[in-house]
Amino acid sequence: MPDSRAYTRAEMANQTRDYWQQRSGIGFILGLGAAVGVIVGMVVVSQILYSSVSDHLKEFGTLKAMGASDWVIYSVIIEQALWMAVLGYVPSILLCLGLASWALATQGIMILITPLSAAGVLGITLLMCVGSAFFAIQKVTRVDPAIVFKA
Repeated sequence: MPDSRAYTRAEMANQTRDYWQQRSGIGFILGLGAAVGVIVGMVVVSQILYSSVSDHLKEFGTLKAMGASDWVIYSVIIEQALWMAVLGYVPSILLCLGLASWALATQGIMILITPLSAAGVLGITLLMCVGSAFFAIQKVTRVDPAIVFKA
């Protein structure tokens, strides 16, 4: 057959993926949506941690007055951030897996969530939350231990 091309399964998958990611606007829009999601997530987590640190300034001041090193205090905030990441990730990935199975069963649309992509999202989530913790850490850095003795 003249002017015909035969592709392997991998070549056809690559060609289709390249079309949707580069020639249509879908790839850009999905990437932009993911970037906005990370930024908004960082802002929300940083606000929650900052509020938590502000509410517990006296406790952090007490720790400093007792001689706790800055790293001990930082580790408390980073641990809170890690817990927020895990407690946000677990129900979210379960929801995504449920949505993917529902989409396949009812709509015939397969949403591929590989263990590698799920681990990548977990890694991004952990980095996002720990990165957000640094805003709260800045507030604790300036805490004066004498705050404990003020009324």
